[in-house]
Amino acid sequence: MGVGVPFLRWALVCLLLLPLGGASCWAQTSTGFVHPGAVNGKAELDRVKEEIRKAPDQWSKTGKFGPLLELATPYTRSRAPGNTGSDEGDAKHDARKAYANALAWYYTDDPRYARNAIAVFDVWARTFAGYVVEPGVSGQSQLNAGWIGALLGSAAEVLSGYRGWTDQQRTDVKHMFTTKFYPALHQASNWNGNVDLTQIDALINIAVFNENKAWFEEAKLRLKMRNPRFFYLPTDVGVNRTDPSWFNPTQWVAGVTQETCRTHSRPPNDNGHHTQYALASALRAAEVAWNQKDDSIYADNRDRYVAAMELLARQVNTGNMQGVCADPVATRSLFDTWAIGYNHYHRRWGIDLPHTKELLASAARPRRSDWNIFFESLTHGSAAP
Repeated sequence: MGVGVPFLRWALVCLLLLPLGGASCWAQTSTGFVHPGAVNGKAELDRVKEEIRKAPDQWSKTGKFGPLLELATPYTRSRAPGNTGSDEGDAKHDARKAYANALAWYYTDDPRYARNAIAVFDVWARTFAGYVVEPGVSGQSQLNAGWIGALLGSAAEVLSGYRGWTDQQRTDVKHMFTTKFYPALHQASNWNGNVDLTQIDALINIAVFNENKAWFEEAKLRLKMRNPRFFYLPTDVGVNRTDPSWFNPTQWVAGVTQETCRTHSRPPNDNGHHTQYALASALRAAEVAWNQKDDSIYADNRDRYVAAMELLARQVNTGNMQGVCADPVATRSLFDTWAIGYNHYHRRWGIDLPHTKELLASAARPRRSDWNIFFESLTHGSAAP
């Protein structure tokens, strides 16, 4: 399908109005995809950009956005890290740097940040070996592909409007996602559900950047299948309550997840730790669909996700598993998991989430950015919950 006159008219206006190197206008291409439109849509990107414009002191190493700014530095590697467990830390470093620089470019219109991000993509597209996946066998490669793919996919999509990124460079990145990431994302892991959810997060983000409708629908179908197998509602049919993968909750209440009661024999307790990763991935996938003008994930899973957010927030707030696990002690880990879901269900749809609100308002324990959970209180939060 060719590019129509309305799109060409939009492109001409956008080129005339925007400064060289500036952030892009909203665009819906001939493929039907909206850009920027992965986990960071134009509305949220512009909201944060305006917040920084009104309070520029926040964009400093001592300001609100200091943690992000500290990552938005030049890239100096000449080769991408390998794909083994020992390379995980270096790979995360690169992916976070690409994402932080992409966001910094959009928020400030400073092309130096865009060039920093492109430097990461150029090296990875040229030198990354990819993830080795044995057919039918689950392994760490699938989780790594999810973690890193979610970050790089999100970064690439934020950067998609930068006019200094050449067509060939973009094509090389799309080819990397197709050949080096997709095989490890397509084969669903049969480990605990947080791994599959992380894969889904990565897949739906890179699907938008690659403008691949089949991948987008694959991610949605995977999530539809995974939701009742991870986030419990009393109305669910076919949940095997004796399956040990659910870690034997002592109460089956709305919001219990497959990994709510996952724990160790001694502290630090896992109860709720891996659930935060899983919930973040599901909410990120729902946000991507929303930014593609598809509210079905948020709508179909409103009760499911709200119950999971509220139960988990209450457990973390109190340090107690609220009677749903034999081990009553909640994890001390606290990740930046809730901001995307709270922004949608409370701010957009007006649903009351008191426990989530309390968690987001508390400064007693800072929420951590880790792996695909990336400073979501900055990208999707606000000063007042």
